[in-house]
Amino acid sequence: MDRDARRMWYKLTNFMAACRHLTLLDGPLLSRYCQAWSYWKRAEEFLQRHGDTYPVKGPPGQGPLLLP
Repeated sequence: MDRDARRMWYKLTNFMAACRHLTLLDGPLLSRYCQAWSYWKRAEEFLQRHGDTYPVKGPPGQGPLLLP
């Protein structure tokens, strides 16, 4: 897991353990959730910096295309 995924892992496992809702069966699902959350977070940060459209090279002699 990357750094953000580990942070979410510790946050969730500490909370779930304090509530007495953490079992050994939760590990694989929680690790997948934490990694997916981290991936989503990076994607959102990228979109905020660069936008959700960007120019792509068009055919020779034409300007860039804008794809949604």
